Amino acid sequence: MLVELCTLHHHPATTDPEQIVQQCLFADGAARLDVTTDPAGVDFALLGHAETLVPDTLDEMTWRPAGVAFQMTLSRRVPDHIRANVGDALRRFLGANGVGVDDLDVLAVHPGGPRVIESTAAALGVEEERVRHSHAILRERGNMSSTTLPHIWDRIARDPDVPPGALVCSVAFGPGLTVAANLLRKQ
Repeated sequence: MLVELCTLHHHPATTDPEQIVQQCLFADGAARLDVTTDPAGVDFALLGHAETLVPDTLDEMTWRPAGVAFQMTLSRRVPDHIRANVGDALRRFLGANGVGVDDLDVLAVHPGGPRVIESTAAALGVEEERVRHSHAILRERGNMSSTTLPHIWDRIARDPDVPPGALVCSVAFGPGLTVAANLLRKQ
């Protein structure tokens, strides 16, 4: 079980506008993940994983311990950095796994916000249809931090329009600015 309680980091007494905005961006979330080597009954097979640090973005997204909770900084430039850098990072990752962007049926993009999803799609030159599950989860449940992607995976797993064998590229962004990518095949 993966649980992230973002509200634990809310500091109601803060008057810092940046922290107030950060506190409004994240929702609590939970997801159950079953990881196994037994292929029976699983939704996805993991084909590859990579993480990339985007150069010169150390202060664009941070998550630091503070007096009563974690304190986050999140630059408005994050979607711009994603648009400028994620395409090359994901193309290298996909190429190392013997596939290209055109081979992907669906992208599961961590929905840090609509601009994050749109910037990722634009960087890869893919139509919005391939990131529809990310938009839907953002609309329905918000950004639940690290528990958001499992909700997107579940939606893809249950979508009859995404057939078994479909290739899914899952991408998330974290402090540093880090790009974490997984290549999955729907079972």
